[in-house]
This record gives sequence, C-alpha cells and structure tokens, in this order.
Amino acid sequence: MKQVWNIARYMGVRQSFIDEWRPKGGIEISMIDMLAQSYFQWQYWLEKTVERSETPEKEDHPAYAQWKQYRAKSSESSAFDSRWIRPYVSEVRAIEHAVQMADRFHRMFMRTLRQLRDLRRYSSVTITNANQVNIATNGGKQANIAASTSGE
Repeated sequence: MKQVWNIARYMGVRQSFIDEWRPKGGIEISMIDMLAQSYFQWQYWLEKTVERSETPEKEDHPAYAQWKQYRAKSSESSAFDSRWIRPYVSEVRAIEHAVQMADRFHRMFMRTLRQLRDLRRYSSVTITNANQVNIATNGGKQANIAASTSGE
C-alpha cells in the first residue's frame, strides 16, 4: 500500500471526504481518517476477491515444488525433527478469506460513516446572531423567539 500511486489515491479520497464533511475538531478529523483507511482496505480486499476468483493461481517454480516434496519426505522420516511444515490454504478458502475481509472493512466504513453522521446529528445546537428562532415546545407547538427591537 506504500506505492506512490496508492498514497496519492488515499490523499485524494481523504481530501474529498474532508471537503464534503468539513470536519470541526480533532475527533471529526480522526473519524475522516478512519473512514478513508477503511475505504481503502475495503477496496484492497475487494480487488483481492476478484483477483482470486477470476484469475488462475500462480504456480510454484518446478524446482521449488521439487524441494517442497523433498522437504516433506525428509521431515516425515526423522522422528526427532520437531519442526512443522506450513499448511497451504486452498483456493476456495483463499477466496472466502478475501470476501470476509472485504465485508469486514465495508462494515467498518459504514459504521464509521454512521458515527460521523450521528456525531453531527446529535451534537448540541448553538445559535449565534439570530434575529428569529423557532423552537418546538413540549406540546409539539413551535414558539417563535425574536430579538426585541424596542430596546427592552
């Protein structure tokens, strides 16, 4: 992810989120960062899902495959060798893993987006320099509060 193109894409998307949300303060900026990061992780794993499901798997070099077979046979013959051979993930499990990761980051993105929206929605209301404000009272009726012009 540290390639110049990926960094430029990240900075562009992050800036577009900042332009759209116009964050106020450190918490909102950090939520924008979380939003951009989860968005890029979601894209990465979505690309991996397509790659793993639509393209053939890269095959091992024949010499490496031969070495792996020799290594497996030699480790079986020694009863005192406590090392283990790393298991390989099957193609289906690799695709499923990518799908799960894409879904996980998509949910993180959506959760962060909802949190940012709710932070804005449920934050306290501040009114500055208003000449007239309509406020809903307990009965659901609106009370019109206007600035006094008679100097009282």
